[in-house]
Amino acid sequence: MTVPATPKVIGALGNATRDYRRGLLQELMDREKVDALAFMSEGLIKFASNWSLDVASFERPTVFVFPRDGEPFGILHELSTSSWRFAADASGVWVSNVYFYSEHPRLRNRLPLSLQWNAMVASHLERAGLKHARIGTDGDQTARIANTQLGLKFVVELLPRLRLENVAAQCAALSTIKHDEEIALIRESAALTNWGQARWHKQAKAGLLTAEVDQMVAALIVEEAARRYPPGVELAVFCQTLSSPQTWFGAAPSDRIEPGNSFVTAINTQLNALGATNERARFCGKPSRRQAKLFDAVRSASEAACAAAIVGRPASHVSGAAQAVFDRTGLAPFALDASPGAETALQGRQVISVNPGLYEWGTGGFRHSDVVLVGEKPELLTTTPKDLASQTLT
Repeated sequence: MTVPATPKVIGALGNATRDYRRGLLQELMDREKVDALAFMSEGLIKFASNWSLDVASFERPTVFVFPRDGEPFGILHELSTSSWRFAADASGVWVSNVYFYSEHPRLRNRLPLSLQWNAMVASHLERAGLKHARIGTDGDQTARIANTQLGLKFVVELLPRLRLENVAAQCAALSTIKHDEEIALIRESAALTNWGQARWHKQAKAGLLTAEVDQMVAALIVEEAARRYPPGVELAVFCQTLSSPQTWFGAAPSDRIEPGNSFVTAINTQLNALGATNERARFCGKPSRRQAKLFDAVRSASEAACAAAIVGRPASHVSGAAQAVFDRTGLAPFALDASPGAETALQGRQVISVNPGLYEWGTGGFRHSDVVLVGEKPELLTTTPKDLASQTLT
């Protein structure tokens, strides 16, 4: 099945990002000295093809192959037929040639069956001139149907001169440095989270379940996104409020907005799988002195960490800036999710998440999470206020 690429639309990625990512794949093949890359994981299929996998590979395997020389191709389950066509029409996929297999025998328009998946993949690799190739893979995904094992490692049994190399660890770095189109979508996602946090504050009323407000706000974000973007844009929304003195940094279905409680509302939106997470701590009514102290420390730590996201500095400086605030205030024992961070230098066009927090049983959880574009002067993309006055429900 061949599907023509469609023009770029607002909220989608265009050919510039396709070419940028294809260049990253070529560089990876050069470094690892492989002839092709074969992806079966959801994240890398999306990254390389611009299509969102809609079935689980452990029961209905999907593979996309990207040769060093030649056209990429995909092998998909028949259940993905409509999803593939919809994505192609809506936002443009980056692989023209896909081939489908069937779960059940047909009398007309017959397709290879699931149990023939290994042979089907072997046949297409042979057609692409890859039967003697060295192919980099993103892991060792397999499926089992009846008593038949399916997966790339079983394809090797049919093509004994084929060699597979696991390059999953090397693939993890492919998405570190963003293209300008990707950054634009992350900005859009962050803007939706900013809008959603403002709606949460407005919708919240004493006595309401926090989960109730979460669902209302998620629906409002979907409605707002429909106003901002044309039909077909791939949107995902998550909204959940965590923490109270009783549940610490968890969530319970009975949590209500009540005076004296603290909350952490996490809102994540994604446009075409490029997203932003915006978390804000807030209070219902006047906080206690202890709550205000932890809140203020988290605000200061968040501001210090975001300001440390400077090109050329080690990534550990970001978490280190937050930790320094907690050490100075004597609250470091409550920074339970603190990590030292990597010593790898931050790079331009890198987008990072900054989320210092303090968690004290009986007092509450306090956490701000932001998305920051690394630069000579870091750019904060999640701009919801963090001050106590702005985040107190009256």
